[in-house]
Amino acid sequence: MPRFAFLLLILFLETVALRLSFDVQVLERATGWWSGLLAGPSGTARVVIAFLAAVLVLSGSRLGILAREFRAQSDGNRHWWHWFAVHVVSFLATFAIATHVASRPVEKMGAEGALGAAGAFLAAIALVSWLAALAPWGYWFRLIRAERFVVLAGVAVAAAAWSLGEWTQDTATPLNEWTFSLVEWILRLVYPDVIANSEEKIIGPPEFTISISAACSGYEGIGLICVFLAAFFWTFRERLRFPQAWLLWPIGIVAIWLCNSVRIAALVMVGTHYSRGIAIRGFHSQAGWLLFNLVALGLMAVALKVPFFVKRELADAPRLKSTPVAAYLIPLLVLVAMNMLVAAFSDGFDWLYPLKVIVTVVVLWQFRAVYKSLDWSWSWGAAINGVLVFAVWMALALIEDHEDSEIPLALQDYSRIGALAWVTFRIIGSVLTVPLVEELAFRGYLLRRFVTADFDEVAYERTPLWAVLISSLLFGLMHGRWLAGTFAGLAYAFAVRRRGKLCDAVVAHAVTNALIAGDVLLTDAWWLW
Repeated sequence: MPRFAFLLLILFLETVALRLSFDVQVLERATGWWSGLLAGPSGTARVVIAFLAAVLVLSGSRLGILAREFRAQSDGNRHWWHWFAVHVVSFLATFAIATHVASRPVEKMGAEGALGAAGAFLAAIALVSWLAALAPWGYWFRLIRAERFVVLAGVAVAAAAWSLGEWTQDTATPLNEWTFSLVEWILRLVYPDVIANSEEKIIGPPEFTISISAACSGYEGIGLICVFLAAFFWTFRERLRFPQAWLLWPIGIVAIWLCNSVRIAALVMVGTHYSRGIAIRGFHSQAGWLLFNLVALGLMAVALKVPFFVKRELADAPRLKSTPVAAYLIPLLVLVAMNMLVAAFSDGFDWLYPLKVIVTVVVLWQFRAVYKSLDWSWSWGAAINGVLVFAVWMALALIEDHEDSEIPLALQDYSRIGALAWVTFRIIGSVLTVPLVEELAFRGYLLRRFVTADFDEVAYERTPLWAVLISSLLFGLMHGRWLAGTFAGLAYAFAVRRRGKLCDAVVAHAVTNALIAGDVLLTDAWWLW
């Protein structure tokens, strides 16, 4: 569907233009609903992602049917270019108005009410006309009418996501008090002299004190656990026993809050006895993710094993045909776990990177029999694909703000052999292990798993575009720079669909990372690593 890909590319470029054209920090200080609208892409993204996730989950097995109907309607949309012209004109008009409003002094932005309303109206026309260019209006009306309950549920989930974000701002204060009290109690078990300023939330022994802000009170972890359990309940709804399973909700909330308090106390101990830099810059965030994964996976394991939570009659149910899921997913899971573990004991410089490469290679070697069965061959088209991704990645990277890397200064503390060894392992990891691990998981498994549980029987060239989009978006979100990452995911997915071989995605990914590594070494652009 070249037209579909073209319209997605247009939307991608427009998103990049909007994101790079306005100073969000300035807009957040302005008054007026229009400046707030311009400054709120992150909140908007949270609502949109919540809506789409709910719709995709609730659609379930109907996704394939809906995707085929959409493709038929889109291919028959003969007058799409009329709507595309309307979209271009309305977007440019919206962009011009937004640029004018954003160029005004901060204190005068709020006075642009009428102009802001016109811009919002034109933005709505731009969105509507883009959808009409994708498929005829009749199709969208029929889709909404047929899937009205799913759409309403998606709207409800999106509204809940927005409300939760607002609610946590109001409830963080009492939760912060409870967290502070628990951390103080834990630390007094270890240290005879603890500074505890309840007003400013400063706590710790005299050698190392920290401030427990509202963001550290634990509500983010509670929100993540609630979202995880909601998805878990829906996915395993046929196996879980209700209402018993609902008890996992308070158990998970209490467990993640307790773990967060223990994490803060442990952070103080690391800063006191080991390293202030590691405590603040590494352990502070990474330990939280490690504990979240521990609690989430632990709850899931308990729920699926304990008869109180799971239906006994399904314990001996026939299993799906065995597929090499482990060979596709375990290397990525191990790499992610190693990233968290190493970052938790790092003060900014990833000095244990060689260990991550070695562990990942060992894991890959365990599944070598599965990988040998894949059709490995070179493709110049895949290499060109990787060059294209490198060009887009660098273009987006160069126009975004970035901090200077600590790698050059850190390597100066190494011997020449030590520094050379670290750089060598960094290149091996970037060019060989990371592309293989990520492509196995995202293109090898996830892209086809959206189609059926027996993913290994799905030909790459027959994977639907909706699966390409979702897997690419998840790939982009994992990389932080979601725009560039999503584009890379799309490019690698189309590479694997072109010849139906996973090796093409691996080659494209490896070429991209090799060019980035070359740019780092030749131009001292260490911030790319």
